[in-house]
Amino acid sequence: MPCCYESGPDSDSGRNWCQDLETVYTDAEGKDYCVFHAPQGKKGVSLEEFNELIFARIREAQEQHKPCDLSGTIFQGDVSFHQFDKDNPFPEINFLDAQFKGDVSFFKTQFSGEPIFERAQFSGNTNFVGSQFSGDAYFCSAQFSGHAIFGGIQFSRDVDFADAEFSRDTHFHSAQFSGDADFLDARFSGNATFYSAQFSGNAAFSDARFSGNADFEHAQFSGDTYFHSARFSGEAHFDYIRIPGKARLIFWNRGKAKTFVRKASFIDLDIEGTLIFEGVDLSAASFTDTQVQKIDFVNPRWHRSGPRGWRNTLYDEIALFDRMKKVSIQDGASVQGEERPKKLYTDFENWMERIFFYAEKYGDDIRKVEILYRRMKDKYRNLQNWPEVSNWHYGEKEMYRKENAFRRYFPFSFSFLYWLSSGYGERYEKAGIVLAVLVFTLSFGLAWTGLDAAAGYGSNPGDFHGIRSITLETLNVKSISALLMNTLKYATFQKDVFFVPRNMWGEIIRCLAQILIPIQTALFILAVRNRFRK
Repeated sequence: MPCCYESGPDSDSGRNWCQDLETVYTDAEGKDYCVFHAPQGKKGVSLEEFNELIFARIREAQEQHKPCDLSGTIFQGDVSFHQFDKDNPFPEINFLDAQFKGDVSFFKTQFSGEPIFERAQFSGNTNFVGSQFSGDAYFCSAQFSGHAIFGGIQFSRDVDFADAEFSRDTHFHSAQFSGDADFLDARFSGNATFYSAQFSGNAAFSDARFSGNADFEHAQFSGDTYFHSARFSGEAHFDYIRIPGKARLIFWNRGKAKTFVRKASFIDLDIEGTLIFEGVDLSAASFTDTQVQKIDFVNPRWHRSGPRGWRNTLYDEIALFDRMKKVSIQDGASVQGEERPKKLYTDFENWMERIFFYAEKYGDDIRKVEILYRRMKDKYRNLQNWPEVSNWHYGEKEMYRKENAFRRYFPFSFSFLYWLSSGYGERYEKAGIVLAVLVFTLSFGLAWTGLDAAAGYGSNPGDFHGIRSITLETLNVKSISALLMNTLKYATFQKDVFFVPRNMWGEIIRCLAQILIPIQTALFILAVRNRFRK
């Protein structure tokens, strides 16, 4: 009597189910093995004969309408179960701890009851394409060493892949999960594809590890789906996914490790339910064409740009301008499918060509990023989160300026001046510096043209310490103080000025002071207000 397999001291399932079979192999320790549990190559039968023994045992269970126990079975080599289709379904079957040494095919097989693949080891490629599971399915702690293909598979009830290991590429293309799907702690070493998969129940990918690329494009999440502390080391694509009704898709990171190590894309999502990112680093996440107003961002971490990293920046902007920088017209680089002819340029010609070439080729892409920033701004305006409004407002205006070559590079365009003078009304430090530069520049410009004491001033020895005129040659600490005060009087439209210009150039500079300084002061006040509003 062989004593080759026991599932465990606390389990009756699979304990010595082969005890009535004859021994075909005895190891060096004296342990007996039946044909099902004997090591590969020690079964005493050919691969075809062994597979026929498996099929015969399954057919026997079908005829007797009882579960089929194949726990711990070591399969000799390749095996296909395609004969057990919808017209000839599997009985309730147990592959607990089974070892499939070759390729195994369950192509379009039909499983009755609650099939068990717990701790099963698949050494070759595994094919479950088009299979149907009518009851709960258990794949927890299963190991897939080859390619695992589950395309078009249908799980009518719950399925458990917790702690499963997928060593190579895994495909759940168009898979249907009607019940709950558990991928807790699952590890995907190759690429993982869930393209067009449908999750009708709750799904858990918490603590899952995706070492290759992960593709969830066009997937639908109808229940609550959790990616708590999941980690995507390759690219993660969630483009065009659908979250209907009251469904929730939640990405939550409780540690310092990044959820998305490389690029993650959430492009053109259809969100009726809720998409939540809590504590997640989104510095490499793209949201192009997505209604971000419907996404809940809770303490996210964005890419930081600008001096000292003062603003949050969307990855869509970073990626776009990185792509633009890689284009070399002089080298005849191909951009969006068009080959640019090689040509010698002067520096100016090359600069101008680049400006208008970029505007032509990337204008639409820049506008998409601008719209994305505007949606972020509108989202936080509705929440009355004014610091966030200011941040996304800057990004929106930055994209608007860079979209057009004139607005971006012409120094007298309104958009360029708005950026230069105050960072679109959002950077009070910049606005304050520009204001100070304006006051000093215009003041010294007036001194350059020459100023004389206004009527009624300078006639007494005590007026301005006896200063009767100001020129660049006569400037000193006292005259500079009087000069600045006089410029401020111009800017505030006071009539009792200290000094008046000597010529037409001085009058022009005075007019500029009366226009530019009040405007810049207003921009400075606006920027201060935007910075400190709550």
